[in-house]
Amino acid sequence: MTNSVTHPFVSAKSDGADATLVQPGDWNDVHTLAAALGVLGIKGADLTCAATLVPGTDGDFFDVTGATGPVTAITPSPAWAAGRDLSLKFSSTPTITHNGTSLILLGAVNFIARAGDVLHLKSLGSGNWREVGRHAYDAAQATPSLRTISTDTPAAASGAGSAGLGVNVSADDHVHPATGGTASLAAVLAADYTLTTGWALVTGMSLTLLANTTYLVLATATMYQGVNPEKCSIRIQDTTNAVTITSTEFPVISPAALNASAVSCVGRIVVGGSNVTIQLQAISLATTSTIRAATPDSGTGNNATNLVAWQA
Repeated sequence: MTNSVTHPFVSAKSDGADATLVQPGDWNDVHTLAAALGVLGIKGADLTCAATLVPGTDGDFFDVTGATGPVTAITPSPAWAAGRDLSLKFSSTPTITHNGTSLILLGAVNFIARAGDVLHLKSLGSGNWREVGRHAYDAAQATPSLRTISTDTPAAASGAGSAGLGVNVSADDHVHPATGGTASLAAVLAADYTLTTGWALVTGMSLTLLANTTYLVLATATMYQGVNPEKCSIRIQDTTNAVTITSTEFPVISPAALNASAVSCVGRIVVGGSNVTIQLQAISLATTSTIRAATPDSGTGNNATNLVAWQA
């Protein structure tokens, strides 16, 4: 690939007799610049998806057509030096396979593209690459699907992992799952749960998150203490990968038998190439402490403890 450059000023003088000197005509000539390692910031010719992608020297941004694969290697011709950036935009749904040396992807998991997704990579030299970012695009969801919190009357909960749930805040200031949230999940505590002195799953509070999706997750728990003073913690745990997404510790200090303390924690999780399971887990210093299913002021309805996930 070459580029031509000319000076805006043109000399009117004639060349002299000594051809060994730089002449006015040399200044006026068109100068050619060769880009031996490709052109930065330019879209190159489309690449046909295959097990090995071979970008050319005509750009650093390429559309990848088709879904043949999985893609296991990227070998530009000629080779790119370390530090060069490469962006690939997919028109279909190929799988890009993680490799710990030659194709290092975020989370060390395979990337399953969707039409419109862009994968950003940096050359490590010697045909090796590291992902530095990705932009997911869904034509049917051009804006994030996070639901707006409202003050509607809470609808009846429909159980763990139910699709189509949003979130409401009722008059008792607690967050409740409710109908109306696209591509959301929720689990609601069905009955009071007695804590133990080790981290444990709060009964039924588990959700399955889909691969290649980003979620905002929120856990809300209402605690009644059996011993005063008391200290409790809750966390949202990715049990598939044994990773804590978010956690919070809080004291429950009120001695009144019907009083309780409410706490929430929120986090974000980017799910890789496989589904993951998340759980609401809790721990207490005293085994007599209880997580409540219904708030003391309402007494009925399971509205005090829940786990909600929204696609982001």
